[in-house]
Amino acid sequence: MTVSFAYGDPSQAAALNAEITLLAARTDTYSQNLLNQRQQELVQVLLAQNNLVAASILSTCSYVTNNPLVAAITALQTLATSYGQTPPGYAANETVDQKQRQLVTELMASGQLPASTILSTMTNTGPSQFGTL
Repeated sequence: MTVSFAYGDPSQAAALNAEITLLAARTDTYSQNLLNQRQQELVQVLLAQNNLVAASILSTCSYVTNNPLVAAITALQTLATSYGQTPPGYAANETVDQKQRQLVTELMASGQLPASTILSTMTNTGPSQFGTL
């Protein structure tokens, strides 16, 4: 049986964390692949809940900089800075956040930034509703 939760639902993070704990003890290939998938899902859930911040992940983890999104993010950050605290500046900052989340997702999917690394090195910026990772 599959149970689906909205990304904002704290019980989804708790359910994923419990499944990750069980899968981590198994060594078969299927379980390890599923573990990686669940860890990526947990990172996405925590990003959606604002318990993780994409900018923090990217600033503390090494990743390949030849990704075209890096240049787009840099250009948008410059634009946001130049517009400052104005509606275009807010829009640019929102787009920066979206692109940073996209980059985190791409890096996890490619294996350049494993979700397990994110989960083991990043601290929660919000209240812990899913237990200790």
